Amino acid sequence: MERMLLVSDADGRLRITGEDKALHQLAAQTQQASRRHVHAGIPDEEYLITLKVLQRMIRDAGGDVSPG
Repeated sequence: MERMLLVSDADGRLRITGEDKALHQLAAQTQQASRRHVHAGIPDEEYLITLKVLQRMIRDAGGDVSPG
């Protein structure tokens, strides 16, 4: 709320502002470009295997790999 990305409506619910929507879109585009760069030259199958191995290592170290 400090950056005014969220505002309270008349019922006290939080709503995103136009600036927040633009920031979210920019973040999504940046993430997609980053993923394309990192993924370049790596077949999908190898990429998926790597992610699964990393998740297993995180779990083995006591970490949580659940989304969110």
